[in-house]
Amino acid sequence: MVWSILCIGLAIHVLRHSNKREERLLNNLDKLTAAQTEQAKAMEKISENLETVEQRMDRMEKHIYKESA
Repeated sequence: MVWSILCIGLAIHVLRHSNKREERLLNNLDKLTAAQTEQAKAMEKISENLETVEQRMDRMEKHIYKESA
């Protein structure tokens, strides 16, 4: 009788703590997903800026080589 009550109590205890742990993990996952989304946006902006710089460099090189020829 005592063992069955202890087992039921232990099962309830484990379920409560696992639910709290799962909630914390899901919150952490949401935060990480948001941070990764921000990083992806920043990387996309950097890529766009790099393409712009490359295009400007190409135009400058063409202009410089035209003048020297």
